Amino acid sequence: MKLKTTNDQSLINNHYPNSKNELSKIVNDLYKNKQKMIILGGATKTEYGNPYSSVHNVFTSELNKVIDYNPSDLTVTVESGMKVESLMNLLSENNQYLGYILPNKKLSSIGGSTAYGYSGNYRFNDIHIRDSIIGIEAINYKGDFIKSGGQVVKNVSGYDLHKLYIGTQGMFGPIYSISFKVYPKPNYETQVIVGFENYEDVINITKKYLPLNWNIPRLAIYSSNKPKRKLYELFCNISGTKNVVDYIQKSITEDIKLNNGSLVEVNNDINIPVNLDDFGYNLNEDQLSIRILSSKNSDFQHIVNYFENCKLNFQLLINPSIGSISLLIENNDNILSYIDEISEISRLNNYKIILDYSNISLRNRLRNKFKNNYNQSILNLTTLLKKNYDPQNLFSPGKIL
Repeated sequence: MKLKTTNDQSLINNHYPNSKNELSKIVNDLYKNKQKMIILGGATKTEYGNPYSSVHNVFTSELNKVIDYNPSDLTVTVESGMKVESLMNLLSENNQYLGYILPNKKLSSIGGSTAYGYSGNYRFNDIHIRDSIIGIEAINYKGDFIKSGGQVVKNVSGYDLHKLYIGTQGMFGPIYSISFKVYPKPNYETQVIVGFENYEDVINITKKYLPLNWNIPRLAIYSSNKPKRKLYELFCNISGTKNVVDYIQKSITEDIKLNNGSLVEVNNDINIPVNLDDFGYNLNEDQLSIRILSSKNSDFQHIVNYFENCKLNFQLLINPSIGSISLLIENNDNILSYIDEISEISRLNNYKIILDYSNISLRNRLRNKFKNNYNQSILNLTTLLKKNYDPQNLFSPGKIL
């Protein structure tokens, strides 16, 4: 079979398989001819990781069908090219959802979100995409299909090999289909936004609510240097029955008065947290995205103190429940000095710092500053797996390793 490519000479190396067998054939033919390839869904995350060094792009956008969905079983299986929004709409018709909100849902594909292992900034109940995936069908370098897991929530047969494909950016080969366990939507949902002038007050109230099993799916702190609003804004998404939601909302409203906070907004539209969902996406060439991780969850006082006193134009999204900060910085002439200072603070306080996004020029200058932030034993294991799954290094070459 002849490889299906576009007629546009500028896109001559783009392939758009529209069936399972065609995807297998393309991958097999490219691999036999030692052609490097990347697998792309919505192509919304190509700037993450190292720049691609590829000659063939295999798009899954035409592989967008529902393979199996039985709402009563709380499972769904779809082809990897299906858009996130399409799957969300399908589940919503049966009052179900994935348990988290994936960002950039109009453009992102299910396969791409899986390959990048990203569950969004606003994931509910600490459900991660790797927790909800119960099976994957992928293609190896020979063009053969390999399956792990299945379409049942409780599957005790064999190893969870499908977990290997989550977050590896296509380096083990293309994913054809993915099976998810899904969740009933909450009966009622609202969001309370509380403003604070300083980080300590935010953390005090956060620590109070995090241990409580109050069905608050997530507490996120969004901080920016907006002059007309409070410096720190605490987003509390609350879900459950209306009586439960009303009770929690009332408790939060009363407690903030004791913690120097003020009510900014209450919104009952469940689609409101767009600014949090897409935080860190659709960046321009002058923006830099960094993640800072702490094993002590909410203990980010040192890095917050630094940003409160620096002259950078920044936005900060803090997730104390999982110990993560997403940081957006506007590029400037002194950016490398700032990165050195942030790296030193991270080193002294045992934070882990990860470069998510920057333009190619800046990424090349920053690469050496971030290269020692990865666990060497994990890199060694990943390298070994890569050699077994992709002996000629033709799948997403250089993207991670």
